[in-house]
Amino acid sequence: MAGPYGIDDAGLTYGGSAIGGYCTKAHLGIDEQNQTEEHTPEGATIVQQIFTGLTDYGEMSVGGPYTTEMDAIIGAASRAKTYAALVRTWGGTKTSTLSAVGVKGYKRQVEGGAVTSFEATFFCGPACTMTEA
Repeated sequence: MAGPYGIDDAGLTYGGSAIGGYCTKAHLGIDEQNQTEEHTPEGATIVQQIFTGLTDYGEMSVGGPYTTEMDAIIGAASRAKTYAALVRTWGGTKTSTLSAVGVKGYKRQVEGGAVTSFEATFFCGPACTMTEA
C-alpha cells in the first residue's frame, strides 16, 4: 500500500533545475479549482453551478535561504519574464507537471540577525497545461 509520504519523498524542479533542496518554505501544493458560474433556473430553491471549462491552479510559493544558485534559476526567470516547466514530485515517483509557469514575484530579504532569504511566487502562464505521471 502506498503512502503516507513526507517531505523527504517530495521533489521540485523549475526549468529542469532541481530547486527543492533550496526551498525550506515550500507551499507548493497543486490547488486545482474548476471555475463555475451560477446557472440557477427561475423558481429553483437550490443555487446551481455549471462548469465554464476553465481550471485555475492558483499561485504557488517557495522560500528559503538566499543562494546564488536560486537567483540564477528563479531570479533570472523573473527578470526575463519567461515561462518554464514546474515539476512537483510526490511520494518519490509520482509527478505533476505544469508546462508554462512564470515567476510573479521574487523577493530577497535581509534582516539583522538572520540569514538572507528569498521568496518566489509562481503562476500558470498562457497555454499552461498540467500532466501527471
